[in-house]
Amino acid sequence: MRDDNNFNFRVEPWDLKRIHRAASRSIGHLIYFNKPLLESTFQGLGRSLPPKSKKLKREIGGSWFKFSQETERSDHEKCNDSINELISLLEQHERLSFSRPSVIPQNNSEQPPYIMEEFFAEQYIFFANATLKSLNYDVVNVWIGRPFETDFSAEPYVWSGSYLILVEASVAEHRFSTTISGCSALKFLYNLVQDNPLFKRDGKEILGRWDVKPIEDKMKDIGGQFVGIKRIKSLYRIRYMTNEQYDPRAPNEGRVHDIFAYPVFVSDVY
Repeated sequence: MRDDNNFNFRVEPWDLKRIHRAASRSIGHLIYFNKPLLESTFQGLGRSLPPKSKKLKREIGGSWFKFSQETERSDHEKCNDSINELISLLEQHERLSFSRPSVIPQNNSEQPPYIMEEFFAEQYIFFANATLKSLNYDVVNVWIGRPFETDFSAEPYVWSGSYLILVEASVAEHRFSTTISGCSALKFLYNLVQDNPLFKRDGKEILGRWDVKPIEDKMKDIGGQFVGIKRIKSLYRIRYMTNEQYDPRAPNEGRVHDIFAYPVFVSDVY
């Protein structure tokens, strides 16, 4: 799909369609887990992270004999238990959606702060700046999910569809905020990796809707190194959402949204 020498990118049909699947409790193979964000989310819901038993009872045997044996729980099993417990708690408090928002809500309180979804993502890495290194990040891993074509609207002045910028770090406050003119979510990412004030603007709206380069070229321009494409599942918290991005496939002059978010986890989907 990609010629790294020329940095050309061709989107396949499966990249563009929302993956319709019943919400699954299977987390899959974890490739990233943000324990501090998980713990702070529990605390925000008035709960502490419950202690987990170190032992797991397993049934061993075949159809004609079985016996139980206690074994040590793996770190993977402990993480999965904590994540599933958090998902249930978020659902109980109506703070979780299984669909990425395609438009900015009229009232921020109407938007569940957490999203869990499965999608095809382009993976990039950025080398850490001094501030990120002080927080023990050598590189920052970023996942880009493209807008779903089914979310586009041809109605005049209706901008819908959202890029997702999923950042494997947690270095800023998590309070949800929306469009500050001239600062797209991609510019927010650029400010983060450049150690700028997060809402710094330059008056030209670069990296936003007036910059009609493909998203992969914008990522290259700000220092992102392309790694590959994976089908992933993630539970994430939205930090910032704007209607300041461009997608050449979208009606209404290509204007769409972009979302900056921190994942609680990212897992491989096979």
